Order: sequence, then structure tokens, then C-alpha cells
Amino acid sequence: GVLGAGPQQMQMQQQMPLQSGSFNQLNPEQQYNFIQAAYNSSPQNQLCSFRKMLYNVWQPGDVQRFLDILRAGMPGVNPSAWNQAMLMNPDPNRFVPMPVSSFQELHARVQAQKTSADQYKKKVESLRS
Repeated sequence: GVLGAGPQQMQMQQQMPLQSGSFNQLNPEQQYNFIQAAYNSSPQNQLCSFRKMLYNVWQPGDVQRFLDILRAGMPGVNPSAWNQAMLMNPDPNRFVPMPVSSFQELHARVQAQKTSADQYKKKVESLRS
């Protein structure tokens, strides 16, 4: 474990919800473990502070098939976060919630959007010619 914390102790600390102001009541080792858990972006870590659900656009006929695949293989996705994302989905026929849990994943998403925008721009330019 980290700084002498055994797996059982880490699991107990990770399950323990942190109330506002209670962080200062933890000893330094517990604070370290909590911070480490908050920034650990592994799929199994449900305490990651940067875990958000964003939406991908799909063709209407592909949404249900993709949702079935996601449900079968999404380790670490909090079921209540998934349900909330499904309820708040602005267009369930076109959008699919996708978990993002790190800056690297968000950066990759931005790069993919830039690439897509560049492709659309080239297509529009070719239509104007």
C-alpha cells in the first residue's frame, strides 16, 4: 500500500465519503491517500475528481448498439453517474454518454474535434470550388 496503508485500509478510506471540512481532520497519511485517490484516473477508481460524462454524437441507428457495448465493458463507471447522464441526455437518439477521467482523455477528445472540424472545413471548401 501507499505509505504503509494496507489494501483493506485504502479500501475503507476510499469508501468513506469526505464531508466538507473533514479533510483537515484526517492524519497526513490519510490526506495523502485521499489526494492520490482523487487524482488517480484509472477506470476502477470511482473517487477520481476528474470523472465527468460527456456526449458523443452517433448516427441514430447506431446508438442502441453502442450503448449495449458500453454497458458490457465500462469498468469503474459509477452507475448513478451513468444513470444521471442518460437522464440528462439532450438527444438520446443521437448522443451517447462517454466517461472522461483524465486530462489526457479530454485532450484527445479536443484533438479529435479539431481534426473533424478541419475535415468539414475542407469539404465545404471543395464544394465551393
